[in-house]
Amino acid sequence: MHPNFYNDIVTDSNKKLKRGNSYASHIYLRIFSSGSKYYDRGGFGDAPTTFAASTLNSASFSIRSVKVAPKPPAGFNPVTASNKALEHYGFPTRPTHLARLKAWTAAVFHAKHEVAPNPILGRQYIGRPRSQTFGLSGTSYGEWAGYTDIGSDGGNIKHDNTYANWDVSSIPGDSSYANSEWETDPTVGFWTGIGGATSNSDSIIHAGTADIATTIPQYRCWTEDYPDDPVYEGPVINPEDEVFVEVTYNGDGTTSYFLENTSTGNYSSFTNSTPYYDDTSADFVAEVKGAYLPDFYSTEFTNCSTMWSNGTASGNFDDQAYEKVIMTNSGTSGGTIMAEPGGVNTGNDGFAVDWINYA
Repeated sequence: MHPNFYNDIVTDSNKKLKRGNSYASHIYLRIFSSGSKYYDRGGFGDAPTTFAASTLNSASFSIRSVKVAPKPPAGFNPVTASNKALEHYGFPTRPTHLARLKAWTAAVFHAKHEVAPNPILGRQYIGRPRSQTFGLSGTSYGEWAGYTDIGSDGGNIKHDNTYANWDVSSIPGDSSYANSEWETDPTVGFWTGIGGATSNSDSIIHAGTADIATTIPQYRCWTEDYPDDPVYEGPVINPEDEVFVEVTYNGDGTTSYFLENTSTGNYSSFTNSTPYYDDTSADFVAEVKGAYLPDFYSTEFTNCSTMWSNGTASGNFDDQAYEKVIMTNSGTSGGTIMAEPGGVNTGNDGFAVDWINYA
């Protein structure tokens, strides 16, 4: 899955930055400073923030663009479509691995309606690299709860794709946190992605869902190329909806995302530029953000899968040596356990993550 990728920037008569035909061509721009501050978050009807054109001559600015996949024509059937058509319309590539093929077929069969990602920049990371180094000892402790495959075989396994399903969990609201401040309020993020687990890792490309403990709980899809801030984008989700999330590094400085609410049939498919990429792990994780871990009770990941060695081999995450990660409030084995994954279910290539403690 690799839609075309390009910039679309013009200036108006007042030398202000704007998007030319961006709404028609389904392009939106993200402009960051050297400190990764978000300056423009347009797309599908958002009014663009404007800047003096001369600002772009400053070395402190870089331009990142996104290409949203075109909507398929009426009657398009991704289950039977050619690989070329799947790529053109932004669907995940048809796998050859039997278990992956089963999960892929279910996901694309339910993908009925492409929806605009409608990006909103967050002000605080969701996923971040592990503070504790994994060593394939069997169990580690930190801010994550889940499982990770670490590149092994002398470092010859390099991950470039992950996907998984899970159900959106329900959390209690918290009247201490205003609905309008959702970007920084207590959150549990569920995600799959690449990187962040090894001692030399300082980046992750990943995507998932967020349960946010505002007065009225909020639920959102998101993507993140850490250390850049997260971008909340993708189909609308609600508790008990099932989602399918795929992350694919294309090898050319871009990452393709496929975010689907399989319960409603709505999906978003788009490609982001990716300045940060670490191929050393494939991750399936719950993570805490904010003041405490909201009570999500239990969430089950299924169909956890990865591709490695530049897309030339694939399998389910339990086909490789994997590490179990337990979330504690100190990030060490001596801390209070906040969330813990259960054992791996080889029947559905997944596992459940159970909430245990707020902090």
